[in-house]
Amino acid sequence: MGLGFPFVAKWASDRFTQLGRRAGGIYAIDTLAAVLGSVLAGVVLIPVLGVRSTLVLSAVLNLLAGGWLVLRTCASQERAKLAAALGGGIVAAAIMGFRLSEPGYFATRLGFPRFEILWHQEGPDAAVTVLSPGGDRRQLNIGLRPVSGTSIVLTPWMTHLPLLYTGNPFKAPTY
Repeated sequence: MGLGFPFVAKWASDRFTQLGRRAGGIYAIDTLAAVLGSVLAGVVLIPVLGVRSTLVLSAVLNLLAGGWLVLRTCASQERAKLAAALGGGIVAAAIMGFRLSEPGYFATRLGFPRFEILWHQEGPDAAVTVLSPGGDRRQLNIGLRPVSGTSIVLTPWMTHLPLLYTGNPFKAPTY
């Protein structure tokens, strides 16, 4: 995402007499955009769209910006062909990015092929999935790791957590 900055700086340096002013302006805009982009992504886009869709949107916007820069520098007779090719590529990338299934769901399907996925939700910091290996049994996965469930294999680990936070589990608490 910062890869385009040298190209923009070279584009801005076509007049040596204005190099300092133009480079300073580009740095100011770059810094402002970095701050606003971080706030927008973290406060608005990720909570509303989710991590995956925010990344796809960011990639599409970067492709559009790159396409605009390429079109701006090419000869006028080649612009129509190049614009059509770039536009088609960006539209295809956007469709593929938004239509592909969520990667955590796909990874869960590969990691637990015989389990039925009962519920899956992507959050800002983890994907949470409830699986069923069959019958009444359930398994809670956070980030593809089993952390709790109804089986004897997972449940004992969860029962140790409250005991870690009590001083003496055999003594009645005093309030």
